[in-house]
Amino acid sequence: MYLPQATLRLIELALAEDLDGGDSTSIATIPADLSAHATVLVKANGVIAGLDVAAAVCRLVDPTLA
Repeated sequence: MYLPQATLRLIELALAEDLDGGDSTSIATIPADLSAHATVLVKANGVIAGLDVAAAVCRLVDPTLA
C-alpha cells in the first residue's frame, strides 16, 4: 500500500486533533470504558473507496489492530 506523504501527514493531523485532549462529542457521548467491534455486511457487489486510508489510520492508532 502506498499513500502520498501529504496524505499520511493529513491523517496524523486529524488524529492529533481528536486524540490530543479528546473529541468533545465523543467524550460527551461515549463511556470511556466502552469496547466495540464491527462487522461489515455486503449485500451486493460494489466498490469500496478509502481502504488504504482506513488501514493507515488503524495502524497509527493501534499497530496491533487486525
